[in-house]
This record gives sequence, C-alpha cells and structure tokens, in this order.
Amino acid sequence: MQSGFPNAAALGGSFAGLPSVQPDPRFLAINELSNQGVSNYNGLTIQYRRAFSHGFQGQINYTWSHALDDVSNGGSGLQYNFTNNTSGGLVNPNIRANYGDSDYDIRHQVTGDFVWDTPFKFSNRGLNYLLGNWTLSSKLFVRTGIPENITDSLLNNLFEGTLGSSVINVPTSLLATAVTDIPHYCGSAAVNGATPCLSQSMFLPAGTEPGFGNIGRNTLFGTGYFNIDTSLYKNIAITERFRFTIGASAYNLLNHAHFADPLSNVASGAVGGIYGTVEEPTSAYGAFQGSVVTGRVMVLTAKFRF
Repeated sequence: MQSGFPNAAALGGSFAGLPSVQPDPRFLAINELSNQGVSNYNGLTIQYRRAFSHGFQGQINYTWSHALDDVSNGGSGLQYNFTNNTSGGLVNPNIRANYGDSDYDIRHQVTGDFVWDTPFKFSNRGLNYLLGNWTLSSKLFVRTGIPENITDSLLNNLFEGTLGSSVINVPTSLLATAVTDIPHYCGSAAVNGATPCLSQSMFLPAGTEPGFGNIGRNTLFGTGYFNIDTSLYKNIAITERFRFTIGASAYNLLNHAHFADPLSNVASGAVGGIYGTVEEPTSAYGAFQGSVVTGRVMVLTAKFRF
C-alpha cells in the first residue's frame, strides 16, 4: 500500500492512524507486500428435487452463506455482480481493520427450475391436438443484496496527494464516522430518495472525520434481486419422424425492476437514496447487456425437427 500523510492544517492538526509528518523525507512512497490477508467463508445449501412425476421434474435450492475478507479480489476492483459496490482496495492502512463482509457477500439465495411435459391424453383427436404435448419450463432467482461502504469523498481531498485509485490496495474513498446507530439494509422505499435509509445527520460532517471511520467496511446492504424466466412450447407431431415446435420464452417475466445500490457518500445531500436500476445478469441477448435489456424480453421460437 502507499503511505499517506494528512494535511495537518486542513484536518485541524491531527488525524488518528497516520503520522502527521513524513518520517523519512528520502522516501516519497512505500509499497508493502504482505501475505497477512485473511478470508473466510461459511455456507449451508439445501436442495429439494422431484423427478419424472406425471411429466414433471424440477428442483429448488436454498443457500445461506457468509463471506468475509480484508479486501475482495486482491483489490483489483473486479465486480462480482452488476452493481458498483466494490471498494477497490483497503479502507484503512491497518489490514486487520479492513476485515468484514466481502464485496460479494450474498447472505441468502434461492434458485429453482422445472420442466413439465403435460401428460394429458384425450380420446378426442381435436382436443388432444389442442391441449396435449405442451412443455412448460421456468427458472427462479431470488437473493438478498450485496454490501457497500459508507464513505466520505471529501476526506481524501485533505490528504497531500497520497491517496489515489491508480495504486492498487489504496482506497478511493475513506469510511465515514457515524454519530448514531445506522441501518444496515436499504430497501426499495429509498427509490428516488422517497425515504432515504441514511441521512447526513447520522455522521460527522463530511471532511471532519478525525480518523479512518468507525463503522467498518461493507456495512450497508442494498436491495436484493428477483427474477423469473419462463418458456412455453407446443410440440406438433407431423409423422413419427417429423415434429414441429412453436413457442415463446419470457425473460424477466414479471417485468420486475432491479434497483442499484443506494448512494453511500455522506458528502452528498442525497445520501441513502436509490437513483437508478441495474442491468440483468443474463438475457436472450447474452450476459450483462444493460444497453439492450431494460425490462421484460419476449422471444418467439419455431423449430422443425426430423
């Protein structure tokens, strides 16, 4: 990590956690390599499966997990999912002070899928043609939100150019200092700032923190994710060898909005509000096509099999 020295005049003469003067003027920056990082993961997965019962087969899975580390992805800034939540480096020069929830800590997750080939057989040929040989399938994704840091971007300006995103494992924003209890979850009520989950009054005024914050890393969890994809197909037998299939697939069937993380910079008067949506992780157009997918996507399909 790169060393930092506070601007004593701007910070009122002191800043806990860093020396106020440069210990040795012969050195401008120091890079430290260490193998002292710690990460832990605990998880529990439960699965229920049902196979080949009246044309139905499917499964549902639940996973509880807790991922903790000092810095996620080695500080590379890589993002696990489709929100800008990663810190991109240490938030405190003391490595142990960074230990907390990982950038991709998902506490609860439910996934499921099923396929149902309708088993109905009718003596009436016309009725059998209309109601028989349908295939219905679906996928379910539900998870809780992922965490982010509550930061103060003004605090960086009070350092003498020693903090910056160009150096790996150096924070781009330092943690804020809370003066009261703060929530650790921000729900959809905060959309468009209607009911923000945070306010500036919960923290010391931006730029006045006397140290590296007191709330810890990744303490605020954003909204979760919910999605259902469904397909319905009709199989038409022309002869024993030739078959024709028509149908449709719906991605994000319920046209559910997926909200971005809340604004967590206490230097902004809009802190605690949610002001945008995020792209789907997958769709008919591929992975992470945010400029294409804005809601439900319908795909019509026709196949001839021989």
